[in-house]
Amino acid sequence: KNFIERNKNKLEDLEIFLLRNLSKKGVGFFIKSGFYPDFIIWIKNGNKQNIIFVDPKGIRNLGGFDNEKIQFCVRYIKEIEKKVREKIKHKDDQIFLDAFIVAVHPYKTTKDMYYGASKEKFEEHNVFFRKDDREYVEKIFRKYCGGIRSRTFFKSLSGSIKWGRKAKSGLSPVLDGPAKNMFVG
Repeated sequence: KNFIERNKNKLEDLEIFLLRNLSKKGVGFFIKSGFYPDFIIWIKNGNKQNIIFVDPKGIRNLGGFDNEKIQFCVRYIKEIEKKVREKIKHKDDQIFLDAFIVAVHPYKTTKDMYYGASKEKFEEHNVFFRKDDREYVEKIFRKYCGGIRSRTFFKSLSGSIKWGRKAKSGLSPVLDGPAKNMFVG
């Protein structure tokens, strides 16, 4: 929320919706078990749409990068995207699907469960550490909104962000729950 408010003038051409997904009733994906990402970021710009699924979670006990929830973020979501894009009736319309995990535990208490993997390795698997990286929201926008905005936009964006201040008005009800600080920069 703060990210969008701070960059309103740079995002003004985009329609951005942050939705709180309903647990076990909302948008879910079934690989071996059900996976209901907590948040959906829907970004629309003309005929281009990015739908980004974000799930804050503890990842220390997932068992490594081969875990289905991590693989969903890097592999399965792209398979789903391909199927969706094949079914689009209007070929001018473009839909991009992406997914991220925002780890709730710090990197230093998690890395050993992943054989000492670097933060870069986690980011390659679309995993960011909320407590260690105050710019993870920008990274999500930067990584998967390239089809909507140019690199120049993100260079100017990164120079304008001042992280670390919470909104004076408190949190929006959509941000309540286990991940209430997820989008507070």
